[in-house]
Amino acid sequence: MIVAVVVIAVIVVAIAAVLLMGGNDDGSDGTGEDGDVIEWDPAVGDYYEYTMYTGDIEIGKMAYRVTAVTSTTMTLNVTSSFMGVKSFNETTVPLGQSTDYLGQIENPPSGYDISDKGYQSISTNWGTMITHHYQMTYSEGGSDVTVDIWIYKGMLIRMSAGSGGSDVTMELTDTNISEIAD
Repeated sequence: MIVAVVVIAVIVVAIAAVLLMGGNDDGSDGTGEDGDVIEWDPAVGDYYEYTMYTGDIEIGKMAYRVTAVTSTTMTLNVTSSFMGVKSFNETTVPLGQSTDYLGQIENPPSGYDISDKGYQSISTNWGTMITHHYQMTYSEGGSDVTVDIWIYKGMLIRMSAGSGGSDVTMELTDTNISEIAD
């Protein structure tokens, strides 16, 4: 059971690395009406933190703090803690990378099945949000994996991954980004 949870958590972290980072690059009005865009101009000091759970048990955290912004990129200090193991990393990513999941949804890798589940209200630390819900299924190591992703204004709010009865959920639990927190 521990091995299955670790495998699913690693999958969640890998997917999160693609989905979490970025900002606005589409010139949209940021209304989030389509659930896929955010009018967020990253600034030094912006942060967001995700907590990972299996059932009701917290197994890890991933925190991102913007440390530098240029016209095309931002630098993030990434702090993670998973089952007691802490790591620190600094990475530079293109602005707008947070919307990169749309490319994956529209052109999924071979063997991935992605479906649009429509809009769904979910309860968060900031009240109820109308999110865009996507589901991705694929096989990994002989097991079928299902990943559900809930997006609000282009920001990943919740992700749940499961395989063979082992589920890991990652949820946005803290941020100072006004488009989310206000």
